[in-house]
Amino acid sequence: MSAFEKGMNNLHKLFRSKRKIQILKALNDGPVSLKEFEHVTKSTSPNLVPIVNDLKAQGLIEKNGTKYKITPSGKLLMHRILGCINTSALLESHGKYLSTHRLNCLPEQFLKKFSVFSNSRLIGNSVNPFEVLEQVSRMLDSEKTRILGVSSIVTKEWSDLLTMVAQDGVEVSLITTEDVLKTISNGSFKRNTREFLSLSNASLFLNNDIAVGLVVTSRAVLVTFQDRKGFLDIHHGIYCEDKKAVAWGKRLFNYYRRNAVSIDKGDATGFFED
Repeated sequence: MSAFEKGMNNLHKLFRSKRKIQILKALNDGPVSLKEFEHVTKSTSPNLVPIVNDLKAQGLIEKNGTKYKITPSGKLLMHRILGCINTSALLESHGKYLSTHRLNCLPEQFLKKFSVFSNSRLIGNSVNPFEVLEQVSRMLDSEKTRILGVSSIVTKEWSDLLTMVAQDGVEVSLITTEDVLKTISNGSFKRNTREFLSLSNASLFLNNDIAVGLVVTSRAVLVTFQDRKGFLDIHHGIYCEDKKAVAWGKRLFNYYRRNAVSIDKGDATGFFED
C-alpha cells in the first residue's frame, strides 16, 4: 500500500468519527479533561475512553496530568483538517458566487488561506445593487482608527465615503491603479482627491497589478472579485468579521503595498488638469 493510500485510509477512519474531530478541535485550543470532553461531544466518559485511547495510540494526543493535550503531530493534522472543513463550509454557503468569479486572481498564498472566510456573509443581490456600498459605508462609519482599501475601480460614492472618513481623522490608506488616478484627478472627483491628498492621515498608492477589491477595518473585511469576463464585480462581495479573516485582509493589503508606488503629497498638484 502506498503512502497516499495509507494516508487516505487514516483520514477516512478519522472523518468517520465526529467525536474524534470534536476532541482534536477542543484540544487545539488547550488542554482538556475527560469530563470536559463530555460537554464538547455531548457524550459520556465510558463512550469516550476508547476514542481517546485510539487518538493516543495514533500519537495525536497525550495525557498531561489530569488533562489531555494535543501533540505537535496532532496539531499539524488538525490545522489541515480545519482548513478542509472550513473550505467545505465556504463552498456550501457561497458556492455559486465562488464558481462564477475569479478567485485565482488572488496570490496563491492567499488563495490557500481563503478558508478563513468560512464564517462570512455574501453581500449583494439583484434587488439592491447598492448593498455592497451600504455595507462599506457601515464599516467606515464604525471605524475610528484605520481603514485599508484596494480597488481598480472608483465611483463617486466610494470617493465621497473615503474623503469623509479621512476628514474625520481616521487613517486611510488606499491602493489603486493609474487609470483610477487619472479618473479621480479630474471632473467631479477632483475636489475629493485634492482634499484627500492634503490630509496627513491619508495615503494613496499605485499598483497596476491589483485584481481584487478590498476594504479592511479593525473589525471586519470585505473582498470583491472579478467576474468571469475579468471585470471587478463591485455589486457582490464576501464580508467577514472573523479575526483571522481580518488578519488575512491586512496581509493582502501589505502584499499589494510592497509593490506599490506612493503618491507624493508634495507633487499631488501635478496629477490634476487645470
